[in-house]
This record gives sequence, C-alpha cells and structure tokens, in this order.
Amino acid sequence: MTDVRYNFNDCYARGRVGEGLCGRWLIYDGGWNILPAYEIEIPSGKGPRLFTPGEQLIVPDIFAMKYQKRKLLCRWYEAKHKERFTWRWTDAKSWQTGIDLKHYLDYIKVQERTKVEVYLLFLHRSSLPSKYDSEHGSPSTCPTGLYGQMLRHLISHEHHRDSFDRGGRNYPMVYWNEGDLERLATLEEVETIQAPLWTGGVA
Repeated sequence: MTDVRYNFNDCYARGRVGEGLCGRWLIYDGGWNILPAYEIEIPSGKGPRLFTPGEQLIVPDIFAMKYQKRKLLCRWYEAKHKERFTWRWTDAKSWQTGIDLKHYLDYIKVQERTKVEVYLLFLHRSSLPSKYDSEHGSPSTCPTGLYGQMLRHLISHEHHRDSFDRGGRNYPMVYWNEGDLERLATLEEVETIQAPLWTGGVA
C-alpha cells in the first residue's frame, strides 16, 4: 500500500510540474491569460468539474483567454506531462501518445456544452526509448518537446482505444500517432521560460 501511494503522489507531483510548464508557455509564448482549473480544490477530492443539467463533466486543466483583433478568444487546454512516447510496433510503426478515455469523452462533451474549443497538449521529456520499445524495433531516439492539437481534429484521427491493468485496476485509454500532433515547441524552449506563473511564483 505504501508503494502504491508513493507512486501516485510522485506521478501527481510530476503532472503538476508539467501543467505549470505548459501554463508558462501559454502565457509567455502564446500571450494567453490563463485560469488553471487544476488549482481548484474540490471538497470531495475529485478534480474540477463542469456542472450541467444532466451530469458532471471533468474539465481540461486550463481555461485560456486573450483579446486578438478586438475579439475575445477562449480555449480549454488539457496539459499532459509524459516521460516519453510509446512505439506502436504491431501495425502503425509510429510513436504514439494518449490520454484517459473517460477524460477524453468528457472533454468532448465540455466542448459541445460550452462551445469553446478544447486543445490537448503533450509534453514529452525523454529521448531514450523504453527497453520494451527498443526490443520491438523502435528508432533509437524518441521525439521530445511540446505537442498539441485541437480536439475536433483528434476525434477524427484516433488510432486506437485500448486499456492496461495496474494494481488490479483497468485503465481505458485512447491513442494518437505523433504525426497527427503539431510540434509546438522544443523541450528546451518550454523549460527555459523562467517567469513566474502568477504572483508568488510556482514550484
């Protein structure tokens, strides 16, 4: 039990670091003003939700706003912090990344309900393939950096849905090929933004 909790806390902390890096990039590279939904504390222990007449929906990490040509632009951004891409050796012969299927389906509903575009961001940090991927013929180097794409594009470009087991629990996922994402910034460009995310800074 101790090991499982440690792993959860470690992953959670790493996720928050990734969200902070993506938030800085949106502010200082994209000129967005952001409301980090992941900072909202829910007494039930659940993440931030959109409450609708019929259901509660998980919302993406960040709500972003900016004026451009006298028009207010708004977007949802979901920021995923990943160690590396995975190699899909069975058919696509491509690097892939993905997200939790339940969250993905909720983001689709959030976009439909709010009429605000949802974008998925993936920050990949390691250029070293996993041992498993290397053994299954992956290239010797993994792509790194910040990747992103609008949800409505990703809906029509899913590669597959799958699930994995961890600690006796099943985790359904949805995956995309690297080629269906846009590389927005190098890892160095994201990590070298040193400005604080808000007053008081961020860890």
